[in-house]
Amino acid sequence: MEKEYKEACLPCEADMGERKKDCIPFQGYLTPEEEEVLAMLRKLKEESHKIGDKIRTLEGDIKSASQDQPKSAFGYVHEGLHTDLSVCFQQLENLRMAWKEWEARREEANRRKMVLLGYGP
Repeated sequence: MEKEYKEACLPCEADMGERKKDCIPFQGYLTPEEEEVLAMLRKLKEESHKIGDKIRTLEGDIKSASQDQPKSAFGYVHEGLHTDLSVCFQQLENLRMAWKEWEARREEANRRKMVLLGYGP
């Protein structure tokens, strides 16, 4: 994922034109690290929307099936639907935890960029 950048890095240019080893050049507003993190956050968001849709479908199925079946048979007939629903909720919780981790990475990448631009210590 190593890219060659033709434009000079502004912090390095200010340092007598010598490129530093740990310099992270970027074009536009986002560094490559920020682009990677934002792509992952988008992916997590898409997955959460799919799971949310599945949860709504399962809840609708449970509601409609409970109206069709007698109360005594409810526990046995819908056990599979409730199991699927609990799996979806667990997947959603896992996505929330992953989101928090990637959000922290995004903040750190942004902080690094601000340091490179001279806006931070």
